[in-house]
Amino acid sequence: MASAAAGRRGGGGLRSAVEAGLFRCRLVPARTATIDGMAVAFANGEEFARIREHVFVDEDYRFAASTDAPFVLDCGAHIGLSVLYVKSRYPRARIVAFEPNPAVFALLSRNVRANRLTGVALVNAAVADVAGEIDFYAQRGGPRAWTWGGSGVRNLWLDPRSSRRIKVPAVRLAPYVDRPVDLLKLDVEGMEALVLAGNEDVLDRVNEVILEFHGSSTNRANGLERVLEILGRHGLDPTLRQGTRAVTPDQVERTDPYWLMVRARRP
Repeated sequence: MASAAAGRRGGGGLRSAVEAGLFRCRLVPARTATIDGMAVAFANGEEFARIREHVFVDEDYRFAASTDAPFVLDCGAHIGLSVLYVKSRYPRARIVAFEPNPAVFALLSRNVRANRLTGVALVNAAVADVAGEIDFYAQRGGPRAWTWGGSGVRNLWLDPRSSRRIKVPAVRLAPYVDRPVDLLKLDVEGMEALVLAGNEDVLDRVNEVILEFHGSSTNRANGLERVLEILGRHGLDPTLRQGTRAVTPDQVERTDPYWLMVRARRP
């Protein structure tokens, strides 16, 4: 069985509680499905179907590792489909999975336990530029509502009437990195620039980054050019895909809001 505190390296207090998943983590009524022989618990059927297509059909997080035991940082692990995908391809992978939403974290924990995954450390916290506590915006309806867009910044798609603000713990990446990182996956809903800029001390140890970039007029600090500049400064060569087509930065359709996949690999 996987340990929620696996890979702990001291610190006590806030960090120990975060890694143990003690921040308002509660049991969530859920439905279940099977993907490639793995049991998955979920609360919102439409959301689950969408994420399953992106992760297991489109293989948005497919990466080529130089070892059969890659080290992966999964920032924004949600209910764990990305964790299950990596483990289906690399059973010996070591993964640190971060998920700030306490109700969603309960489903992530359940899915890791149900599939008896080893080498997976679960962290009930947001990855941010500083450690401590931040505001987090989530749907009022809990995990039965659409939870994919929860974020530490108030994005355009978060309707104030249907979302609520809670406090969640925040961590930086450096304390969790004790070896080269084969994949840094970021699905942090508009915090991409903030997370990259606040964790540049880790980027030189990362071989590949796969991130969803989210652009919104209510979150201008999250600039695509800033993200690309940070990646390039650390020797990571980015390629962009919007929908089904490869694009250059000047070809990106910048509707309000917009999103695209960014892959950046060390040559």
